[in-house]
Amino acid sequence: MMKSDLQTRLSSSEGELVNVKARLDKVEQNGGDGSSSTATYTFLYFSTPKVAFYTALSNAGNIGPFNTDIPLKYQKVFTNIGQAYNINTGYFTAPAKGAYYFQFTLAGFQSFDTGVYVMKNGQIFMYNVEYKRTYNPEYITNSLILELQPGDTVSLVLPRGHSTFDNPNNLSTFSGSLLFTL
Repeated sequence: MMKSDLQTRLSSSEGELVNVKARLDKVEQNGGDGSSSTATYTFLYFSTPKVAFYTALSNAGNIGPFNTDIPLKYQKVFTNIGQAYNINTGYFTAPAKGAYYFQFTLAGFQSFDTGVYVMKNGQIFMYNVEYKRTYNPEYITNSLILELQPGDTVSLVLPRGHSTFDNPNNLSTFSGSLLFTL
C-alpha cells in the first residue's frame, strides 16, 4: 500500500473518531436528547454484564447412589451467556456483584431418594430431597435468588446415598441469570 493511501485512511479514521467522541460527549452531558435517562440507560446497557445459563445433566440414565457426595457437572450446555458456568467443574461463578436467580430440577427414576445440595462458595446453602419408595418417576424443582459478590460460586451436589436421572429428554436441569447488579 502506498504512503498516500495510508495517510488518507488515517485522516479518515481520525475524522470518524472525532465524530464519535463528540457524540459520546453529548450523551455524557445531557443524554443526547436532553434527558439524563438516555445517557444512564446507554451506560448501564453497555456496562452491565449479560449473564444467563441453561444446562442439562447428561444422557447417562441413573446417576448414583454413591457413598460420598458427588458434584453434579451439567454436561449439556444450551446457553452460557457470559461464560459464567464452567462445564468442567459444574460451578457457576458470579462475574459481578448482583442479585442472581437460579432454578434446578432433578429427576429420580429409582427407588433411591433423590436429593440435592445447593452450594454457595463450597458451603451447603439449601437441601432438597424427595424420599422415594417406588420406581415411579419423581421430580424436585426449586428456585432461589442469591446476592453474590464477584467470584462467589454456586453449584449443585448429589448427597451420598441419593440418586438422580437424566436422558436425552433433559429431565435434570440447572439454570441461572443475573437479575441486576448492585
